[in-house]
Amino acid sequence: MELVPLDEVSLYEYIFERYVELEANAADLSQDLGILSRSESELNVDIQPHHIVKKKKAVQKDEYSFTVRQSLTSLHSNRDNNNSTTGYVLWTTSTFILKWLLYNEHATLFTKGGVSNDVEVQSLFQCEQDNKSRYILELGTGMSPMFPIAFSNYVEKYVATDQKDILPRLKDNIQENQAECRRRILKSSTVSLENLKRRTELECELDVALLNWELFTTSEKAKEDPVLHCDPHCHLNIIAMDVIYNEYLIAPFLNTLQSLFVWYSGQGLTVSASIGIQLRTQDVLEMFLEEAIIEREFTVHAVNEEKLNQSRFILLHITLDH
Repeated sequence: MELVPLDEVSLYEYIFERYVELEANAADLSQDLGILSRSESELNVDIQPHHIVKKKKAVQKDEYSFTVRQSLTSLHSNRDNNNSTTGYVLWTTSTFILKWLLYNEHATLFTKGGVSNDVEVQSLFQCEQDNKSRYILELGTGMSPMFPIAFSNYVEKYVATDQKDILPRLKDNIQENQAECRRRILKSSTVSLENLKRRTELECELDVALLNWELFTTSEKAKEDPVLHCDPHCHLNIIAMDVIYNEYLIAPFLNTLQSLFVWYSGQGLTVSASIGIQLRTQDVLEMFLEEAIIEREFTVHAVNEEKLNQSRFILLHITLDH
């Protein structure tokens, strides 16, 4: 696996090659829009390795069994959440990327940190190599508890964000699945959680916050929200799964991403972003990368890895160096 640098020239070659690969694997891939289920309001989702190989001294990977309640009625409503309704259901980008990050042997570049093509990747999870805390801020979480719960096992602070009308369902699903966080004691100022026994005495602050990235700026009001603050000198990773699916979302998303990079780095944090995208319309991906790289001068690397390349998904590593 490697990180492929994308610039104003190579981004077009990268897009072309990914869609060629997509076409080559089309027979083995679902051709729908990416909703996990269009018929069930309650989903049982198992997150576990694809192939469990029993080896002596092998590190046992945690497995997760989530119960996720989604709203197909709200998805198709023209009244709910100002007609922004995709967050009411579960999308396969989240399940695929979460499994890849947790179980793929090459994903340790992200979870434990490392260097690829002279790019230093700060670990998503707390590691022994440094004493920095790890903070995850998720944009466009929707009602899915999977990333918040799974990642809370490994970080000191996780904030899941979305639009106002989505948050009650997200909180309910986090409450329903809180026992799937087994490694850390969960604390929260925004979600009612039980005092469950965990494997360690480590803690994670798991919160839910309003952050509508279609309208967001780091205004004084946003800066006053204590949930969005964290200790200086920690590492912040901003994650977003399947939030870029039409051209109208590109500018507001990148506005928010840029504002957050500047705001948090100004507080002494190191900041990076991990963006998962399902490959649908080629033009949308092209417009997103053009604006991110050429117009806003983000540093963008694409993950080149066999399992990802055989899927409908890409994972981008983004930093802002200015």
